[in-house]
Amino acid sequence: MHYLIGIAAVPGGGKSLLAQTLATKLFDTSIIDYDSYQTITQQPLEEIIQLMKKGANYNQLIIPQLGEDLAKLKSGKSVTEPLKKIEISPAKYLLFETPFGREHFDSGQHIDMLFWMYRSMWL
Repeated sequence: MHYLIGIAAVPGGGKSLLAQTLATKLFDTSIIDYDSYQTITQQPLEEIIQLMKKGANYNQLIIPQLGEDLAKLKSGKSVTEPLKKIEISPAKYLLFETPFGREHFDSGQHIDMLFWMYRSMWL
């Protein structure tokens, strides 16, 4: 059985550090990162602003291949990360770094356990 553990936080919120730390402590772990799939930053700034003005419905974000790859990993199949072109092997614990948690249905529906990281700007 493969478990997808979502690690959610704002950009710079420590997702990667937590995922890397957990990967050294847990046996049989792989990391998959939303940043290797996202394409929103390639869109014109005007389109991003309009999305925000309309309430930033995360389900309107089309993130090619991400939901499909999460499903494949959970079913025991390897995937190739589109940005870095590296193979991610299925593991018992799949650590998924995401800014959306379960709010983005296409990827969030695969999450078995979710950690939301909150970091106060005053700390």
